[in-house]
Amino acid sequence: PHARERPASLIKLLLSLVVTRELSPTSTITATQDDANQPATRVGLMPGASYTVTDLIDALLMKSGNDVAYALATQLGGLPVATQKMDALANQLGALDTRAATPSGLDGPGMSASAYDLAVIFRAAMTNQIISTAVQTKTLQLPASNGQPAVSVTNENSLLMGDYSPKYPGEIGGKTGFTTDAQHTYADAATQNGHRVALIMMRNPDNLPNVYKNARELLDFGFQLDAAKLHLYQPRGLVRW
Repeated sequence: PHARERPASLIKLLLSLVVTRELSPTSTITATQDDANQPATRVGLMPGASYTVTDLIDALLMKSGNDVAYALATQLGGLPVATQKMDALANQLGALDTRAATPSGLDGPGMSASAYDLAVIFRAAMTNQIISTAVQTKTLQLPASNGQPAVSVTNENSLLMGDYSPKYPGEIGGKTGFTTDAQHTYADAATQNGHRVALIMMRNPDNLPNVYKNARELLDFGFQLDAAKLHLYQPRGLVRW
């Protein structure tokens, strides 16, 4: 559980927790060209358009936009300040294997997290109403602003959306991630019979349909353990909370 791996975009859960603590959910952020130019996955922020912090958290967690992560990190004081705040919060939560080299989860020197840490961070994130609502949202429109068009955002989590895999019974949301170094990473949670089970997967080299197949089997296994009142490993609620 404490093996240090690359977290990929699961680190955005930690960024979102920092943002909800530091920024007003109704305050607005005006996107810049630097935001729009961020590499890899982007939501499609329009330079000059203004978005609320809540809208940006939704987009950050639903579609894992690196443009959104950059915009939020800039608002926190810039990338170095944002990652320092992320590391400080991880330490406060007891996630001592975590080092945020980038706010987006793109690989960088020293970037690391463990399955244990990400379970702790995910658990904290899912108790935050803004974040838990974001990961359960299937689609949204970032509104048009300053002459720029609206931006459509669709959730990438297949156990919620039912594209690569049927929707999981009791699904309450999660977060996807991928980089070349990290491979597929995934956090997800569901509720059945009044109990929640969460999973963290790291360094999964499989294709996406099999990633979600693995996830379904792990959630099934967690609920079977719960029904039998057996818990293989349960510090800080890794299996159940």
